[in-house]
Amino acid sequence: MSKFDYLLLGALILEVFAAIAGWDVIRLSLRDRALAQGATLDEYIFQRDMIAWAYALVFAVQLALWALVSLFRVAFVRSLIVLLVAIDPVAMVRENLDPSTPLFFRIISITAIIMAWAAIHFVFQPDAKARLRGEA
Repeated sequence: MSKFDYLLLGALILEVFAAIAGWDVIRLSLRDRALAQGATLDEYIFQRDMIAWAYALVFAVQLALWALVSLFRVAFVRSLIVLLVAIDPVAMVRENLDPSTPLFFRIISITAIIMAWAAIHFVFQPDAKARLRGEA
């Protein structure tokens, strides 16, 4: 495994950990917003379940993209990973501006994004390009 693999998988693991550990915070925040908007219990449950499925889908897509680059050596997928990692800071800024977000989750979020950017740095290095071409 390369530095890219360790860093990107580490970032994914941190994001999953944060989502699982912070699920109660997410759920309560969503419930409070739903109650403030006059949503029914069914609407709240639907929104909560959709967020859980969205987390799972994003993780699955990121893991699939990692596998395409690292295991199957599909070079153009690197650009898709860059796009996904570029979107992460936008979401992080929104989360960190919310005063109800605990400091612990802010630190995990920032660490995961730094690790993902470092992984992108390593996947565009000359030795990684040679590995993707099958030369190494």
